[in-house]
Amino acid sequence: MPLSTFLPLLYEINDTYEEPAPPPGGPPPFPTLPESVTLFATKPPSKDLGFLNPKSPSVEITIGSQDLTILQSPSVLSSSRDGGTTGAGIHKKKVLWKVTPLFAAYLSHPENPFFSHGVLSSRSTILELGCGVAGVLGLTLGGSGKVRGYFLSDQEYVLKLLRRNLEENTPPPVAPRKGGARVKGGTMVRTLAMDWEKDRITREHPVLKEGVPFDAVIACDCIYNEALVEGFVEALEEACRELSAASGGRHGGSRLSEEAGEEEIKPTLAIVSQELRSPEVFEAWLERFHRSFHAYRVPDSLLTPEINSSSGYCIHVGILRD
Repeated sequence: MPLSTFLPLLYEINDTYEEPAPPPGGPPPFPTLPESVTLFATKPPSKDLGFLNPKSPSVEITIGSQDLTILQSPSVLSSSRDGGTTGAGIHKKKVLWKVTPLFAAYLSHPENPFFSHGVLSSRSTILELGCGVAGVLGLTLGGSGKVRGYFLSDQEYVLKLLRRNLEENTPPPVAPRKGGARVKGGTMVRTLAMDWEKDRITREHPVLKEGVPFDAVIACDCIYNEALVEGFVEALEEACRELSAASGGRHGGSRLSEEAGEEEIKPTLAIVSQELRSPEVFEAWLERFHRSFHAYRVPDSLLTPEINSSSGYCIHVGILRD
């Protein structure tokens, strides 16, 4: 029973938002939620927005035993393309941010609790929202065979460079699949267009037509201003509900476990990794996330030093409310 052993390891968030009385002539103080106070108390000073190397056309990284060369498009920072929420939002999708390889390295570590407790496994299928051009999580989890399937999603204009990065960093597939899937040791890595500020995940969505169980919806550093919060959490909520339901689950976004002989209800989890920047933005996200999900944080004791709160990062887990 993976969740029964996994959830007690996490810190459950029971914060309720109470609007503080503003000081005379000024806005209310931040942070105000206990979770924010805890995390931002040890956060190091921010030196930049969190880009790994925003001026370089490519970045070389190593995750476990995998050496990756990630192509970027730094010039997009000056773009005025419609559909992006801000210039930073457009830039985010075209370059690699620091938290992504750290999160990928953490999930690839053999002792991380998601895999060691069976919440994720080689039988898992995952959807990532707002993956950007790098595809690092798909390359590491899919390329190593740690999961059965990995779906990378983002806006249409991101996909061309994303697919090129997948091609450049993935050996030829064992058996090509119709529809753009790539197979490596039984793992399927697929890209699809999805703008979570506009698109809805319905029964006709290509992801749902796969007919496979989804264990998690992952998002990595997708929130960097308050305007993104509502659409992002709605997309997470919709994905977790519909993907669980499509996987044969019951009400409340749950599905039956695949474990032989078990009748455990296993929800599709939301897993959100992010860099701690603004307490205002973080609290806006947490308050909205908590309304739709039972919220948990992976404590620093279960994180590597590179991705814990003292380094300025955090990982939260959500289980959809009934």
